[in-house]
Amino acid sequence: MKLLRIFALFIAFIAPLLAYDVTVTGRTTYAVWGTGIYTNDSDIATAAVHAGLITSGQTAVISVTPLPGQSSYTGSTANGVTTYSYGYWGGSISLALAASGGTAPTIQLTPDSGITLVNGVYTAYTSSQIGFSLAASDVDGDLAQVYLMGQGSSIPWASWTASGSSFNRGVILTTPATPTTWVLQAVVNDLLAHTGDSGWYTIQIVAPGNNVAPTATISGPTALTTGQNGTWNYSASDANANLYRWRLVIAGAPQSWNYISGGSVSSSLTMSFASAGTHAIGVEVEDTNGATGSAAMNVVVSNPPSGGLPYTVSSSYASHVYYPAQAPNYTYLTDGIYNSTYGYGSDDSLPNWLMADFGSAMRITKVHVGGGYLQGWGFALSYSAGSTLQYSNDATNWTTAHTYSSGFSSAGTSVTLDIVARYWRLYRTNRLGTTEFRFEGTSGGAPTYTVSLVNGKTGGQTSATVTEGTSLPITANAPPTN
Repeated sequence: MKLLRIFALFIAFIAPLLAYDVTVTGRTTYAVWGTGIYTNDSDIATAAVHAGLITSGQTAVISVTPLPGQSSYTGSTANGVTTYSYGYWGGSISLALAASGGTAPTIQLTPDSGITLVNGVYTAYTSSQIGFSLAASDVDGDLAQVYLMGQGSSIPWASWTASGSSFNRGVILTTPATPTTWVLQAVVNDLLAHTGDSGWYTIQIVAPGNNVAPTATISGPTALTTGQNGTWNYSASDANANLYRWRLVIAGAPQSWNYISGGSVSSSLTMSFASAGTHAIGVEVEDTNGATGSAAMNVVVSNPPSGGLPYTVSSSYASHVYYPAQAPNYTYLTDGIYNSTYGYGSDDSLPNWLMADFGSAMRITKVHVGGGYLQGWGFALSYSAGSTLQYSNDATNWTTAHTYSSGFSSAGTSVTLDIVARYWRLYRTNRLGTTEFRFEGTSGGAPTYTVSLVNGKTGGQTSATVTEGTSLPITANAPPTN
């Protein structure tokens, strides 16, 4: 009797202190008797799933506490496991997750070579080699095992022994010859059976096919001044209608990707450059198979003109009584007063022209010529009908921008345009007379510079005769107020 009492005390108080831990992987097909308290011959891995401590396939450390036998055990169904009922059994157990002993390891799986992210799905070609990077770490320094595993029989599995606090390696796999889908992940365990995983990655394995790379175009101004807006039109197309994304590249800096679908896209960009120099602007496009296309162009950006703007005349002009000691005064061409009685007038040699040289190509958006009355000549209208406004980049080959069929109006005539050129001239096959010849460049509708404007009618050339081809610099100051 005394021995029985001692045994009962052992079972009640000492045996629970002999609880032990066991690492199991959850399963659902082995025999278990009881609910909550199980017979000590029950399968621990299945009982742990029934108790809700782990799920099927999950590996964990389970703390097992021995208990006295029970007079009966009641079966039940829970978490996909059905346990059995039983009568008296001499030994029992209860289960719990083992107390945490350290930090779980972490692992990253990074697809790299031979793999392209397309519409949020990693894509690779059949019969090709693809690469991954594995990086595992554990702050406790007790890494044990690293696995690369997948769903499906065609995915190679691999495992490596790890130790310490970090594990890094590259993995090369060969894709199958026929299109399929790989779903895989990396898993890491430590010595205490803590686990970490990378999450599942889907790799779409596709045939290369006869994919045609997308194409891109871009067009717009090739010359601007600093701060002057330009508008560029760009487009992309794909013969397979597999466009995926596009982006602009401005002055060598790629912009954010814009995601699209279908066979074509077009848009425009309006912007200015703050600094002078040659700036590249382009567009890049990619299709869903990773094929790319691009287009680019250079934009020459100059500082706005300052100081004098040289004018050149086509013929000599003799001293005239109405131009005392200042004939001809070319500041009158740019004084902002369209009806000045002074300006430019040629002699009878044919043809006649008045040319302005910007020194380099500039974007011009407005040209103003003045009519009004020329002292000693009469109204400029009589000496301007049929004149043409021409531009050139070499002062040899000229293109007509506008024809003044009726001549320059008394109130002045402005022509709005958008042309990049260095040289501009007024041209007429007879005597030519005007009181204004000036230019503007605009940005967003507001003038960013006005060339060769002066305050009033003072200064300028003082010689009585101007020789053909002579350059006549005009000082550019603030626009007049009158």
